[in-house]
Amino acid sequence: MKSLQINTDLTEVRIVGFAEINEYFSYIQKKEEMEQLEIKVPRKNKGGPRRYKTPSPQLLRMRRQAANARERRRMNNLNDAFDRLRTVLPSVGTGRRLSKFETLQMAQQYIDCLAELLNKPR
Repeated sequence: MKSLQINTDLTEVRIVGFAEINEYFSYIQKKEEMEQLEIKVPRKNKGGPRRYKTPSPQLLRMRRQAANARERRRMNNLNDAFDRLRTVLPSVGTGRRLSKFETLQMAQQYIDCLAELLNKPR
């Protein structure tokens, strides 16, 4: 189990789950770098909206890399969930892995069959 444990006198901090902590610090560091690259232009008058200069190419590249990393992590999590779903479904014996669509269809049919079994009189 991953956790952050702090004893009552706050002299010792124990961290479990280093990958998550490293990912968080990496995110914070990149966020700080991006904030430093943003250049704010002061308002001309108090009532007008704030205007910002066009972000630098370096900032745009960092934002794109961060978005790509988030999307890659999301897709990996989704693929892991499909793999876990495939392990609980009855095998069809074709020797090949079911596609995502086939997995969802099979899961729906399996749930329907289980519901029928529950509703069957004994």
